Amino acid sequence: MTPYPAMRNLNSNFPVEQILPVVPGGHLRIRNEHLRALSHDHYDALVLCWRIRRDLRLKVDPAQLLRESRTYHVTHLLPHFSFEEEVVYPVLGLTDPLIEQALHAHQRIVALFQNLYEPARTLMHIVDELEAHIRFEEQVLFQHIQEVATPTQLARIERVHALMFPLTK
Repeated sequence: MTPYPAMRNLNSNFPVEQILPVVPGGHLRIRNEHLRALSHDHYDALVLCWRIRRDLRLKVDPAQLLRESRTYHVTHLLPHFSFEEEVVYPVLGLTDPLIEQALHAHQRIVALFQNLYEPARTLMHIVDELEAHIRFEEQVLFQHIQEVATPTQLARIERVHALMFPLTK
C-alpha cells in the first residue's frame, strides 16, 4: 500500500510519453546510461504531479494532498535535490547559467512545499514548477552534462546515486 493514501489507485494510466526527452521533430533523445537513474527519479516525481492533478479533479481534500505531497518532498525530492547539487551540478560548475537556473528552481520548489495556505493553489504551483524543472533538466541540462562530462564524471554520478539511493532503479 502506498504511504500516500489519497494517491493510491494509480492504475498505470500515467502518460509516459509526457516525460520522455524529445528533440524537435519528435525523435527520442538517448539518455547516457550513467544518468538514467536520475531520469527514473524524475519519472517518479512526474507521477506525483500527475496524481496531484488527478486527485484535485476527483475532489480529494487539497489539505490532505498537500500533507502527503510534503511527505514525498521530504523523503524523495530533498535527497534528490541534494544529490544533484553535490554530485551532478559540479560537473558544469555552480556558476554555469544552466546550473544557476536549476538551483533557483530547487529553491522555488522547496519554498512552495513550505506554504500551507491555500492548499489547492499551492499544489498547482508545485506541480507547474516541478514539471517545468524536470523538463528543463531532462531536455536541456542533462543533455548538456552528458555532452561535456568525462566518462569518469558520469560513472561517478551513477556510482554515488546507487550508494545514496540503493532501492531505486
